[in-house]
Amino acid sequence: MESTHIGLVIMNAQNTKLIEAKYLLSKFSRELGDKINIDNKTYTVGIIGDTRQVVIKELNSIIKIQNKLNRKKMKKKLLNNFFI
Repeated sequence: MESTHIGLVIMNAQNTKLIEAKYLLSKFSRELGDKINIDNKTYTVGIIGDTRQVVIKELNSIIKIQNKLNRKKMKKKLLNNFFI
């Protein structure tokens, strides 16, 4: 049995916003889109990689993109509130 390096994500209902991301070394073979329950939270397999470093690097890049989008939204909201 071969272990699998996977990145787990929780998205909002519309799949437009990242809520949580997590690395997991799974003892079982996983496919993209598989659902995994951990501590009463349902995660979706979003990344499968060859090594732990590859998966964590990709999770970090997804988080950076989400943070950039959040900053743009907040900046736009602040500017709209300022000029109203």
